[in-house]
Amino acid sequence: METLENYNLFIITTDIKLNKESLRNELEKYINKTGSVHTFETVKSCIDALDISDTNPEIIVLDYMLSNNKNTLFAIDDIIIASPKSCVIIISEEVNMPSAIKILKYGAQEYVLKDQFLFQHLSASVKKCLQPSAV
Repeated sequence: METLENYNLFIITTDIKLNKESLRNELEKYINKTGSVHTFETVKSCIDALDISDTNPEIIVLDYMLSNNKNTLFAIDDIIIASPKSCVIIISEEVNMPSAIKILKYGAQEYVLKDQFLFQHLSASVKKCLQPSAV
């Protein structure tokens, strides 16, 4: 398995069905000991961490349906303002092509469905985002 060096990933989700620790553990398989994966329950807590951090994450994974019901488009906007060089990956249970297209047009780089292939598709999206021309 290829590992990626010195990369930082942030995950924002409150989905009880999607165990944050499982998601974190899966992504940590691709990050060697010099990188890190951090989880947050709100966009605000993620942005607060960005404000006090010296380095911004290469990737931010954002759950489409946050429990605080913050509009996803506003959340993407807030993230892009706080960390403009980060690749934003949206994970969602919604198989809604117009919503996915709108989210991608608004600034997210990837849209991944929460299905039985989530980890495989998310891993592929992470690798795609880390290619030099992706962000």
